[in-house]
Amino acid sequence: MSTPQEGLLQEILNRLTAIEALLGSRFGEGRLTEREEHILEALGKKKLTGEKVAEAAGYEYDGHFKNLLSSLVKRGILVNDHPCYRNPKSGLGQD
Repeated sequence: MSTPQEGLLQEILNRLTAIEALLGSRFGEGRLTEREEHILEALGKKKLTGEKVAEAAGYEYDGHFKNLLSSLVKRGILVNDHPCYRNPKSGLGQD
C-alpha cells in the first residue's frame, strides 16, 4: 500500500505525462534522438539539401526523415534556407 504522498506524486507524474503528450513533448526539446544526432553530424558546418543530408547521414529521404528535419527547424536546431539546411551557428547565413 502506498502513502498519501506517494499517491499524490504518482498523480502529478501522470498529469505531467499527459501534458507533455498534449504539448508535443516540449519538455524534451533539448534532447536529441540518435537519428537527430546523426543528422547534425552529417550536416556539420555545411549547407545541404534534405536529400544530401539524408544521404550523408545514411538514411532514406522519406516522410519520416522530412519530419525529423522539420522538427529540428521548429525547435531552432536547424535553419531551412530553401532548398538547403544548415546549423544556425555555422556562420553560413544570417540569423
